[in-house]
Amino acid sequence: MNHTPGPWVTSDEGNNTLILADGKYIASVWHYDNGPEGGNLMPNIDADATLISAAPDLLAALRDLVSQVQGYQECNGDKGFAFTDAQAAIAKATGVSA
Repeated sequence: MNHTPGPWVTSDEGNNTLILADGKYIASVWHYDNGPEGGNLMPNIDADATLISAAPDLLAALRDLVSQVQGYQECNGDKGFAFTDAQAAIAKATGVSA
């Protein structure tokens, strides 16, 4: 499974924040719990949109980190929970089992 390449950026559009890649729609974060019709203002809108837009960068950094640490871990025979958690996060993000 491949994701849309980054960078992803945010753009405020009325009642939601769009996440875009090369000007194309990826996702949106609604500002209200009932969509554009109104409702309660959702907390953490900006933080959620920022985190989503950082997804390709986070995945790339995690892949690089796992690659660099893997040789060290294999020499010591102990992968450790952080390494295993990183591999699991990559698998979750890519839809490929670790």
